[in-house]
Amino acid sequence: MKVSSQFATSHFDELLDAIDRGEEVEILRTGKPRLHLVPDSTSVTDSGAKPKEDRILGAGRGELHVPGVGEWAAMDKELERLMNDSPLLPSEHS
Repeated sequence: MKVSSQFATSHFDELLDAIDRGEEVEILRTGKPRLHLVPDSTSVTDSGAKPKEDRILGAGRGELHVPGVGEWAAMDKELERLMNDSPLLPSEHS
């Protein structure tokens, strides 16, 4: 939601309610974004948002891929190639 700074000043409680529902609020001054408010993931309580739960060790098993030693080495070589074989500041003509 985008609102003017005047609206935000006079309707701050409404904006907090919107944030509690999981909405993001952008406050504009003279039509330009000045402030972006986002909900704190631990405080969102309304339905539709994830309820705060205790973390369980191992609950994400299988959801995260951790690269092996060979994959890290390949990524290191690719990063080294990108950093050393490319100009630091690309020219505007290429």
